[in-house]
Amino acid sequence: MSGLQYPMLPSPPSTHRSSRSSRRKLNVSEESSSSTGSVMIDTTSKYRIGIPSPLRALPLESEYPHTGSPAYHDFLRVSDDITIALLEKGVRGFTVSFVQRFEPGDTPTEQDWTVLICTTRQERWVAALEAIHELLLNHGINGFGIEILDSRATQYFYHPVVTDEFRNAWSILQVQIIGALGLGPEWQTLSIFNRGHIEEESTPTVTVGLTKAADLRWQAAKYELLQALLEAHPEIEVAYVRSNLLGFTTSPTSPAVCLDVEAFTKPVQMGSSIGIESSGTLGGYVTVRYQGQTEVMGLTNHHVIATDDMTIGELIHVAGGLRYPYSDIVAEEKANGYSPDLNRPRPRICAPSNPDTEMSIKAFEGVAEQARSMLDGEPADPCEPDKPPRMGLRAKLEALGDEATDEHRQKVQKFSILEANNLANIATIKQADRDFGRVFASSGLQRRHGPKKIGHETSGKTYEYGGALDWALLRLKSSRVGDNTVPTDDISKNWGFIPPPTAIIDASRFEPRIGQAVFKKGRNGFEVGHIKEFGTQINFNDGNGCFSAWTVLGGKTDGTKRPFMYPGDSGCWCLDQGGDLIGLGFAGQLETDAGYFIPISHVYDDIRQKFGAEIVSPVLQG
Repeated sequence: MSGLQYPMLPSPPSTHRSSRSSRRKLNVSEESSSSTGSVMIDTTSKYRIGIPSPLRALPLESEYPHTGSPAYHDFLRVSDDITIALLEKGVRGFTVSFVQRFEPGDTPTEQDWTVLICTTRQERWVAALEAIHELLLNHGINGFGIEILDSRATQYFYHPVVTDEFRNAWSILQVQIIGALGLGPEWQTLSIFNRGHIEEESTPTVTVGLTKAADLRWQAAKYELLQALLEAHPEIEVAYVRSNLLGFTTSPTSPAVCLDVEAFTKPVQMGSSIGIESSGTLGGYVTVRYQGQTEVMGLTNHHVIATDDMTIGELIHVAGGLRYPYSDIVAEEKANGYSPDLNRPRPRICAPSNPDTEMSIKAFEGVAEQARSMLDGEPADPCEPDKPPRMGLRAKLEALGDEATDEHRQKVQKFSILEANNLANIATIKQADRDFGRVFASSGLQRRHGPKKIGHETSGKTYEYGGALDWALLRLKSSRVGDNTVPTDDISKNWGFIPPPTAIIDASRFEPRIGQAVFKKGRNGFEVGHIKEFGTQINFNDGNGCFSAWTVLGGKTDGTKRPFMYPGDSGCWCLDQGGDLIGLGFAGQLETDAGYFIPISHVYDDIRQKFGAEIVSPVLQG
């Protein structure tokens, strides 16, 4: 997966609420009014209210102001009065802060200043908010938002529990919802979860993953449409989450990670870091029969190996100058996939990836530098003339002479070894042969056509509804080939994973099953989850419709919910409880802890249909 980090609240409806949305307003008498002056109050959530409405969906970043900023001085003028107003309205056990509230990845602006009150949900919230708003206006302070927040506003996502009536209606409802949302760039995912602060109090919720293209006006308008479509199912809520879908993109990005030096010196095992411009995961090894030849190849996602690199081959002379011979078809291959062509160069795949290699070198350099600093000390800093230089351990040992103790000598030895080991690791990584192989063939970013149809309400066009196809086969450098060894440590066993007797994957199942446990070994480690009822509809963002994806909801480990897939896990293999291969992971959504995979049978079938190649191992079992 080539990325997002906390669950989010529903993006609130517009101020003109339908009867359905007004049913969800706080059940206290003081909230018969939903405005203060000309500013509307957002009371959509039981545990979070504020102005102006609609509030932006969580999670939001909070940045404290510089003490010299004019906005901060305006806040100081009224901070004591805000505290008094809260106490007068009966609010207890609160903290008041002044911050800029903005979406992760954005840069805070002057429009983001917010008076943030954190407290436990109380009946007098709205009256308190109105009093604070009036207070700001009386002091001539305009443009500050006000938000009152209970920690229970943080919502988590669980497996859906719905009525049979809704289950039967969903196949039609999802078509209507997709029609209402349109097929523009504003959203990526549509699914159903139970959502709540704890599972026991969670509510079935139609959840839409939004991109940054979905502004507040779009969100409010679509929220009303979805509320109307669900009028017959009052038990179903609607929620937005901010979705930066990890993977299934032509420009994969994922944070680099630091790897052990063994990742650069040993054969590449399943679940290892690979990549060209970014980092993904080698799912594992398959045996492929093509044109009468049998060969072991690597299997991952197409978007992991897709590249903008146009420097393949030798420069040639053309009219107007020099160019690389294949630059005119790189963009087409990146979008539509690579066909087997044994006679021309293909993109080089590295293992580990370039970003992970650079991060690992930086990490070892950092440790080596810290050790050197302890040994040699630090000279005086001309920018801080009052700060004396710091004497290092070597100088201290020499100054002590015969008075030096074994403890002094052991410290010098300890940090000398630490520095030497990390410098040796850096040299090993830089000298390592990271050439893993070349692209053999891939699917491109495609749909697997299915029997269902999705209608588009506006255009009247009809789209085929099927799954994703996102796979790539790699021809490998023989000296780097490892095997499909699955985890056998105590952690995996504690999660109920029962590896095959040889610890080597040698079989794959034809179809996954709803509710079954799924295990993943990816670049970021071993995770467990369960296949969720109701797959996720993913908007391809090209105007041609959606595709469905099998969805795994991450499980609990150490009492904490965890995502099933993390940035850089794209291409990972998904295994059943007995260690059989059932799917190829291709994307994840950190906001809901969900991961998405392609049934491995679909990958096998597409390879055969496209190129006449057969995967003979792991063996596909019906």
